[in-house]
Amino acid sequence: MVMALQAPSMTYGGRVRCTATKINCQCGMRRKKKIVGGTETLVNEFPMMAGVVDVASGAGIFCGGTIITNYHVVTAAHCPIGHSISNLAILVGDHNISTGVDSSYAALHRVASMKIHESYSTTTNLNDIAVMRTATEIIFSSGVGPVCLPFKYLGASFVGIELEATGWGSTDFGDPKSNVLLKVGLPVIDPGQCSKTYSNFAATQICTFAAGKDTCQSDSGGPLFYTDYYNGLVYLVGIVSYGMACATNDPSKPIVNYRYILTAAHCVQNIPSSQRLQALVGDQDYKTGNDTPYSQIYDIESIVMHENYNQDTRDNDIAVLKTTVDMQWTRGVGPVCLPFNYWYYDFNKLQVDVAGWGTTSYGGPTSSTLRRVTLDVTANADCGKAQYVTNQKLCTYTPGKDTCQYDSGGPLYLRGVQRMYTIGIVSYGGACAASTPSVSTRITAYLDWIQSKTTDATYCVK
Repeated sequence: MVMALQAPSMTYGGRVRCTATKINCQCGMRRKKKIVGGTETLVNEFPMMAGVVDVASGAGIFCGGTIITNYHVVTAAHCPIGHSISNLAILVGDHNISTGVDSSYAALHRVASMKIHESYSTTTNLNDIAVMRTATEIIFSSGVGPVCLPFKYLGASFVGIELEATGWGSTDFGDPKSNVLLKVGLPVIDPGQCSKTYSNFAATQICTFAAGKDTCQSDSGGPLFYTDYYNGLVYLVGIVSYGMACATNDPSKPIVNYRYILTAAHCVQNIPSSQRLQALVGDQDYKTGNDTPYSQIYDIESIVMHENYNQDTRDNDIAVLKTTVDMQWTRGVGPVCLPFNYWYYDFNKLQVDVAGWGTTSYGGPTSSTLRRVTLDVTANADCGKAQYVTNQKLCTYTPGKDTCQYDSGGPLYLRGVQRMYTIGIVSYGGACAASTPSVSTRITAYLDWIQSKTTDATYCVK
């Protein structure tokens, strides 16, 4: 320590004794016991863990956070976007959010103010960090306490080190959030590998990858913890920011080419030129244009319809569109998985989600907001009321539910383990929600065709 003595007059030397005041500064404490073979944390194993809650929505925790002082929680900058600060609160000391009785330390603190990094970019996700200040003091105890900030690790890359991510996020893509706090070990990979997948990856970011393991929805803003081997304290070295759908086993390879879109051939058969088409991505309410920061419009460079498309029978009702420039992957825009590992499935009796801006009743107006409906897949043999059903098609039928006009070309999504697969393209049907099944193009029958028309693309196989 260097100290300067300032005196009102000149002195002729001497010795000064000083005693540094010891500050009670405990941070990073955790319980050492683990649950063998599981991913659930011990109750209050991570006292510094917090959940960001929108009390008005009733949806519970939508992002994670980490306690750093008695009044401050650090989270991701993208988390509060779209939320009123008057509705935000910080949940601390909890474990099973469905019971409220497993921890005596649980408390909810309203957010008084927040600071989002002034250089945060929704496009590149750079500087994705924010600090929230609570209106009331967070009382520290054995179940609630601050994390250690990594001052002693300035300049450390952590490459090859396994960090721990914790959160109440989904355990499967599109599934409900977890009621109990979960943890997962994620090794840090070399920035050079990560930059091959994420073109905007910067030195201020940290990249983790483990096959079959990941953070998921609603884990955003949560921590990446490093536990010091020598002192056993927990340090916050990262904040969960973003990832890419359909993660490949090799993070150095892009999961899919950035320029291709699947649709139905009948949607584009009468389009005289690709210059007449554009693709809107990342949008929710297309009438407002300001409800999501991720919406973009891309011009179409080329249209490739299946060469054997039949407009009478709707056989081979599939087409590939190529954008003029790469689509930018963000938190709101990303690729779906193709069902390479499900080519032999008939999907009978499984449920699929269909999304679209189509009409909500036959002959009615289109929806300005993106809607979804869950439909049951029926066996082709039971699809007799629908015409021209072949093995290259897939039938869905649920009483009172259906796709409708202008949903054509849209996807049938199958929820898999942490991933979402497109297994169909909406093709044709009777009147909306009629007594006859609707028919879609079966993607598994066209995987070879898709790859033959997108030879410069790389797809993950999951």
